[in-house]
Amino acid sequence: MRSNPVKAACLAALVAMPSAAVQAQVQSPVRPGIHAADLERIAPTALSVPPASERPPGSLRRSTTVAPNLVITAQNVGRVNPVLLRSILDQSYLKAAGDAIAANLKNKSVGYAVAIVMPDGAMATRTGGSARRAPDVTPRAMLASDKITIASSSKTITAAALMHLMTAQNISAGATIGQYLPPYWKLGPHVSKITLGQLLTHTSGIRTCGIFYADLKSCLAGGVNLADQTYQYENTNFALFRVIIPRMRGVVSAPIDSFLAALEAASNTDTSASFYARSYMDYVNQVVFKPIGFPRMYCTPSGSSPALSYKGVPTNIYDFTTVGPGDVWGDMTLSCGSQGWQLSAIQLATFMHELQTGPKIVASSVADMMRTSQYGMYARTVTSPKYPKGLVYWHHNGYHPASMNGGEINTVMMYYANGVTVAAIINSPYAPDDNYYPALENAIASV
Repeated sequence: MRSNPVKAACLAALVAMPSAAVQAQVQSPVRPGIHAADLERIAPTALSVPPASERPPGSLRRSTTVAPNLVITAQNVGRVNPVLLRSILDQSYLKAAGDAIAANLKNKSVGYAVAIVMPDGAMATRTGGSARRAPDVTPRAMLASDKITIASSSKTITAAALMHLMTAQNISAGATIGQYLPPYWKLGPHVSKITLGQLLTHTSGIRTCGIFYADLKSCLAGGVNLADQTYQYENTNFALFRVIIPRMRGVVSAPIDSFLAALEAASNTDTSASFYARSYMDYVNQVVFKPIGFPRMYCTPSGSSPALSYKGVPTNIYDFTTVGPGDVWGDMTLSCGSQGWQLSAIQLATFMHELQTGPKIVASSVADMMRTSQYGMYARTVTSPKYPKGLVYWHHNGYHPASMNGGEINTVMMYYANGVTVAAIINSPYAPDDNYYPALENAIASV
């Protein structure tokens, strides 16, 4: 019988044990893709036979050499090293899933980086193509540690920071936003009654506004129509949290309000824009990034030769034979929140894993609520022969299109119900149609 890569690797950790115990061990709900059938044969490398006094009659004798491909039977019952088994299960799954994803993504973009995280934190990465290439200087390969703008995947980060703050202050998603907006802003009809939950789910009624500070102020002055309070994805919803979070924290004192109000009365919104942006970024670093071991993170490129985004030229954006100068994306500090954060594939996967598993960013119960309510993420289901009834996952993607920029960026983070997290960064259009989701989800649902 042909063995699969997961089976071949994981069995090295087994010490002979009863078949019922094997089944109980491998059917744990947090061990993705492993079933009792995967453990039908074992290799000798990690076989650890108990002392004779603990072995039943007819069991294996202690020896430094064990016959390969030993079949588990009632006669060779024994034990399993759970730590080693978990490690080998993780590594074998990661290799199989990573190789499948790499095969799916190969030669369909200028460059890509993928990170996969198991429920217990074990990680594997896969990369391909270029982070920088001609006509740009310092050409080099894509790395899983390359930071680049993650575009709208930033929304999940903002949602996590907001949920942390709401939990700390016992504020519900039904709280209205009027109390958390500058008192010197004019609020149009129905704006003050918009709830935090409506912003989180894009059901606020806000339509076609911008994401910079002056845009937000102007947008809310125009009000919303109650009839529009149905789902429509709008970046403005999450850009507003750049203002709401500092005010909800209570860091905007009365003297600061008076000072900013006077400047804005003189048509100067630049100081306000900088103040709120930096206050928002400080809080995200404090409660999201620092607790999971990240250095201070920014919404601007870092390093002397950062990864760039590309597109094919002159006519076919999916033909990478010739590309134009890469897009570095620039400083997005003043528009950060709905977009702008710069993370690597490793950091994006780590963030999503830590958010979903708790408690470093938010408690597990809060993460559960975020998934159920789809705050800063969306639920999706993929089916496969292994999951005929579907495997649910929660995701958010980011996208700056080639049609509007010097290059294109595609990012995504996915948390699957089997406990696996995947994050991907693609620094160009993805041939032939930008639909890279199947390359990731089919691998996770099939290994």
